[in-house]
Amino acid sequence: MINKNKLKVKMEMIDKLIKNYCYTDMQTWETIKNNIQDINTLVWCVDDLIKHPIYQDVLAILVSYHIHQLPYVDSIDKIDIMLSDLLTLKTQERYPLFLYLNAKYLCIKKEYEKSLFYFHQAKEEMYPCHQGYHKELRSILIAIGSITQNDPQDIETNILKAIIANDLGNLYIVLHLYHLAIDEFQNALSLQKSTYQTKNHANIVYTLTCLGHAQEIIGDLKSAESNYQDALAMAKMVYTDNHPELVPIMSGLLRCNQLKQINHEQWDYDDFILYYTKMIKKI
Repeated sequence: MINKNKLKVKMEMIDKLIKNYCYTDMQTWETIKNNIQDINTLVWCVDDLIKHPIYQDVLAILVSYHIHQLPYVDSIDKIDIMLSDLLTLKTQERYPLFLYLNAKYLCIKKEYEKSLFYFHQAKEEMYPCHQGYHKELRSILIAIGSITQNDPQDIETNILKAIIANDLGNLYIVLHLYHLAIDEFQNALSLQKSTYQTKNHANIVYTLTCLGHAQEIIGDLKSAESNYQDALAMAKMVYTDNHPELVPIMSGLLRCNQLKQINHEQWDYDDFILYYTKMIKKI
């Protein structure tokens, strides 16, 4: 057992940690990377802390960080330990988020069947707070950049639903279930557009890009190009010039333009998918 004085000191350090490393963009992960040893020292502590919301925030941020670094860093054991701790918290409002992180982690490890199970479990565990405000869930969503302090205090559930839908859609693409992927992206887009206070949001840009990509794969180039164009227009409002988030949008528009040069509408669906797969390998 840790004594109260040591617990207080450690909680103060962790509180400072989450304020310092709140996600704003990929540079946040670089900040964590430069201080990862100090952060890990804070995290690998006694079990007393797992019940503290701030500590859970830090674990969730670090899981997100390590997931984004895979497969570039040797962090499998770290993620397994952190997720194991988080998944014991079944009574927490933020439990669906922990299930989602586990699903995303399993997907990156290419354990797709398990990942699909946890994505659906996360969806099933979602429930609206009777007041519409999830204080504990909100703190992590702010920390990982899904909402900001300026967003209304009643959007947490819808934003997490949109996050899950986007990653589930990406998993369906990996599984070649493209129409299911499109359904998930459209669901995410509807949730985001009806929830975010601003009409120009980085997460909406991401969803439009994912949706365009799925439509592009099945040969619905008109819809794909339209969504890529919307994503590009919004991205120019959200990001600086030459921002890396513009690359997948511009690449998608380039592929659509190339695909329009062939008479793909006369093709068998499987033949189109084969052609598309060969083409993107050349770009």
